[in-house]
Amino acid sequence: MARRTLRASAIGMERARKALDRFGLTQKELSIEEPPLAAWSTINGFFNGRAIDHLIFKEICLRLDLNWQEICDRPANAEPLEDEVSQESQQVEEPLEDTLLSATLWQATAARTALTPRILERIPREIVRKKYLPAIARGVEANHQRVIPIIGPAGYGKSTILGDLYDELQQRETAWVGLVLCSLLAIEASPSPQSLAIALGQAVSGEPQSIIALARQLTEQYGRGVLLIDTLDLVISRTFVSAFSHLLRSLLEVGVTVVFTCRDHEYNDFLEPNREKLVGIAECVDRHTVPGFTPDEIRQAATSFFTRSKPTSSEQGQAFADNILKLSADNRSLHEITQNPLLLALLCDLFAKDGNVPADLTVSKLYKRYWYEKITYSRSDDSHSSLLAIHKEDLCLAIARSLFERSQEKLIESAYRDELQTTFSEPVADAFDDLLSEGVLERLPSQKIHFFHQTLLEYAIAYWLTRHAAQIQRQEWLSLLQEANAARVYTYWYPVLRQHLTIVETDEEFEQLVTQLGTNNVAIFSA
Repeated sequence: MARRTLRASAIGMERARKALDRFGLTQKELSIEEPPLAAWSTINGFFNGRAIDHLIFKEICLRLDLNWQEICDRPANAEPLEDEVSQESQQVEEPLEDTLLSATLWQATAARTALTPRILERIPREIVRKKYLPAIARGVEANHQRVIPIIGPAGYGKSTILGDLYDELQQRETAWVGLVLCSLLAIEASPSPQSLAIALGQAVSGEPQSIIALARQLTEQYGRGVLLIDTLDLVISRTFVSAFSHLLRSLLEVGVTVVFTCRDHEYNDFLEPNREKLVGIAECVDRHTVPGFTPDEIRQAATSFFTRSKPTSSEQGQAFADNILKLSADNRSLHEITQNPLLLALLCDLFAKDGNVPADLTVSKLYKRYWYEKITYSRSDDSHSSLLAIHKEDLCLAIARSLFERSQEKLIESAYRDELQTTFSEPVADAFDDLLSEGVLERLPSQKIHFFHQTLLEYAIAYWLTRHAAQIQRQEWLSLLQEANAARVYTYWYPVLRQHLTIVETDEEFEQLVTQLGTNNVAIFSA
């Protein structure tokens, strides 16, 4: 069979790095160009002599004006590449399976870029290699039917872990790997098994075809593959579960190992117990929980962040890491922040500059500080009271309100600009650009707008609900949570409720809220 990977020789790597310098590029910049060449990890592998797909290898060489044949490490007796097989041994048209494999690789490579951490450097996590990869291997190599949920709280780095899994599976030359980002998945509120299969198939291959038929063709041609699905909690609902369960059964029959990430709250609510929610495949479910950062991982993440911003200050970086570890050792609130990769990233972003972390820092105070320094602040004016700073906060609150009002069966995280009920005048457009530059807001490939993380959206909604202008919506929302079936239907509002309870400024307001909601409601009380 023709080879599908290439690696750069030692001389080739040197020439490639010189070409990168000649074009004034970094590996990171090369990975985020439009259209994307490949994920950063794949491009990094190219420059470090690791085997990558031969089509991507050639694309990188073309971008750097290199002759791929001159820089690749290719023994004289090597098998031919797929596109070098003689015309006599090829069909007139490229086989359908090869087309699917190339399309699947292309779509996955483009999607992989979205799984790169935004603030912290990627920290290789030991649990990926000790538990998650062996669990996948039992499905792919041992021919066991496996569904592998990777479950954890918001901000625990589940998407980053899925990106690591994708990279590892590619390095191990897994027959094929599909990657689906639920943030880009276009599905109905109550999808049928058929419509869900087509939506997933389109996400994997770029064409409106069933994921089941696609997986069957790839498996028959190349062997058992893996389907990675990121942030299932964005699309899961009670009506979704039935179609999803049916789809999983079909994929397992084909021989696909399915791995998905999901927040623990949504997983417990919608997919537990497995024997009732995933009928017929409960014994195939191999659930894994994402642990928080270990002290070594905290130290590595904090140090790398600090030294990236101050490359010559490695000792200061170590001191900063040691300081936050010392402070968090006996401080429950700080411990909650530091073991959560996202919150740790925000902490580093806000406090690494002067190296000091407030000893009384809590999650709500962390978000309050982030809001103050990133949203209600204008760098160009160095002001919290300039028109730009005011417009930035007004726009964030308007987006929070719009997404709140659009959330019916689940929390809606993104919307098109014309759905935000905001007039984009020149000052508002400037505020929008500034928020994009700060990384507070992001524009998805679909051109929808969203906060960079769901937890920031939850804080923004909770903060907007404290405003006098939201008084009517707040009362309707609280009444909704008081309903008898709220514990099962409106679970997605509980993280917002928790933030809201910590934001209110007086003990009197807090007592009023608690009295109104009632502590006899276990779900409300736990939030």
